[in-house]
Amino acid sequence: MIVRLAVLGSPVGHSRSPAIHSAAMAAKGIEGVYTSQDVDRDGMATMADAVRSGYFLGASITMPHKAVAAQLADDVTETVTRLGIANTWWAEGGRLWADTTDGAGVRFAWERGGMPPGGAVRILGAGGAAAAAALELARTHDVRVSARRREAAEVVAARIGCGVAEWGSPCDGEAVVNATPIGMRGEMLPEWALTGTGLLDMVYAGGDSPATSVIAARRLPVATGLDMLVGQAVPAFERWFGVAAPVEVMLAAAKDSSAH
Repeated sequence: MIVRLAVLGSPVGHSRSPAIHSAAMAAKGIEGVYTSQDVDRDGMATMADAVRSGYFLGASITMPHKAVAAQLADDVTETVTRLGIANTWWAEGGRLWADTTDGAGVRFAWERGGMPPGGAVRILGAGGAAAAAALELARTHDVRVSARRREAAEVVAARIGCGVAEWGSPCDGEAVVNATPIGMRGEMLPEWALTGTGLLDMVYAGGDSPATSVIAARRLPVATGLDMLVGQAVPAFERWFGVAAPVEVMLAAAKDSSAH
């Protein structure tokens, strides 16, 4: 039986997820189709029913629908309850389950990039990705959140139980996580954000970002958004299929798709 999966978002045509999961399914001998679906909120509700019914085995959810994905689910994990967002759907007994694997993606990229195993971390941004990174890294690091709107950073910090730092204050002695869109169009992070001990840049459009190039040239550790994408795909694949994910195959597919 051919299984159906999709990544849901808007816009979603740029997503590397179809390439990553299609390669993983092929490597495991699984007959399936993983597509990208550009949907609005009504389309999300339709897809939720399609997963409940078993027509779709599951779905990945990207911007701007991660909060909607959590709201539409019948059951959610503790992490989704805490963060208010979800990026993975599957069904059990006709009920729609939602989880977020973004934290696993952050940890995967962090370790692959050789980022500091402890110490101070500055997270730039106050959206869902920033909150997921804060929740994951607060387990092992002293985390502070910075956003252009301090109130937004305070909301994330209160939810996670971490600190706040002023946007624009130097990141000396801190590993930096860029969870903002800065870099997607080739922009450089501000100089004050490049003063840290390493960088996890969630931006992955078109390969290395300007900021990761600068940090790598200083021989400091760099973790990439592409590795984070694979890291969050691994537990989703294993949830859907109940087998170990072919991680190296998925990494190769992610890198190959980013080169085109």
